[in-house]
Amino acid sequence: MFHVSLNFVYLTIKKKLSGDGMRNNRISFLFVLKTAFSSISSVRMLNFLMVLVCFLACFWQETKAVEVDTVWMRQTWDVLSISFHPSSQFFAVGNSGGYVGIWDVNTATEIKKYQGYSSGNVSFSKNGKYLLVTCETPDKDFNNGFKIYDFLNDSLVFSLKTSFNPILKAVLSKDEETVVFGGSNTIEIWNYLTNKRILKYDTSGLGGLMCLDYSPDGTHIAFSDAGSGRKLRFLNVLTNKIENEYPIGQYGKIKYSNDGTKIAYTSPDAGEAIKIMDVNSKQILASIPGYPQGVGKMVFSSDDKYLVYTYGDLHVFDLETKKESYIYDYETTFQNLSISNDKKYFASNAGPYLFLLNAHFETNLVNENLLNINAKLLYPNPTAGSVTLKSEKPISKILLINEAGATIKELDVSQIQICEGQLTFSIDDLSQGFYLCKAIGAGFTETYKIAVVK
Repeated sequence: MFHVSLNFVYLTIKKKLSGDGMRNNRISFLFVLKTAFSSISSVRMLNFLMVLVCFLACFWQETKAVEVDTVWMRQTWDVLSISFHPSSQFFAVGNSGGYVGIWDVNTATEIKKYQGYSSGNVSFSKNGKYLLVTCETPDKDFNNGFKIYDFLNDSLVFSLKTSFNPILKAVLSKDEETVVFGGSNTIEIWNYLTNKRILKYDTSGLGGLMCLDYSPDGTHIAFSDAGSGRKLRFLNVLTNKIENEYPIGQYGKIKYSNDGTKIAYTSPDAGEAIKIMDVNSKQILASIPGYPQGVGKMVFSSDDKYLVYTYGDLHVFDLETKKESYIYDYETTFQNLSISNDKKYFASNAGPYLFLLNAHFETNLVNENLLNINAKLLYPNPTAGSVTLKSEKPISKILLINEAGATIKELDVSQIQICEGQLTFSIDDLSQGFYLCKAIGAGFTETYKIAVVK
């Protein structure tokens, strides 16, 4: 009886730790926990352990793992950068296909292309008049550098070639007049309306530039270096001098909040992915657990209430409660990220797959329906209209079940072509939405989910 109770205790705690909010920490925690349980020999510990279970069940703060609410998904080139226009009606996508595409939110189509180079970074100015496009790889017509377009009039207003190596970093100012950029040996500010350089700061002794961001008030440049020091540095634009330095670790990603009062950066400390600092007091407001190498993109919501970041999945951190609000749980790795100004959408990607997702800020996301079960999510190539399923066990039939729980289709596997253990079947006749897929064989059933996007 004692050993059964211990196993119940362990499994209960394991279930509470299953949320992605624990990420890498839960593996080591469970290992220590299980080792401790195996060493207990006295029944007198049972009451204490049962109290521990009750405590965890009542007070543990779990992060909500939610279904991806996909508005649409498209296949394009490998995506390198995404930026929403302030109108929230479309967004720019820099990709490896030799152009920058402008995607319409409502029609899910590319409505405009800027041809001629591979773009490592795209960003709209605060009011949406200008579009910055950087080129990180040599191009026969345009080497490393950047261009700034008058997006409304579709005209080029500024172009600058550089010899920067490593990768060029560039950010437009909030006042829509200046651009800050940097590379291996320098950080510069140019007024792109008058075509004049107004600041140059030598970084040659720092080992190159990892990342930079421009404070919204235009007074400071926050940047991280690639040298052995690996510091977050605040450069005063008026004095052209470094004011403050802080350890940042080897990944060195930085993002100012929209009002400039906070800055998020990848942490140098073990067990922490991101730190959020008060810019004025330089005090740490919050630390997000995890590992900095897992952090992709960081973006503040337009009202600065949330920090959204990619960490394999897409995570939303509430800056008021200082807790992770929810996770977009998906069987893929999200990479780049942008948030619409109206807070309705996230634009992200997984390799060449471009996603527009419904954002759920300040919304209860727990829906008690059939699709909340724990099952792997399969998503098809959106242009193929088919799904590929691989199972280590022989499958005899497949059931497709709609969100209401009704079986809408039964597939006879004997009629499906099988190649190297993979079953590929058509979903052309399914309307857009989520479905359960039950693969049934001799004495087993495997359950999957399918997101049909058209």
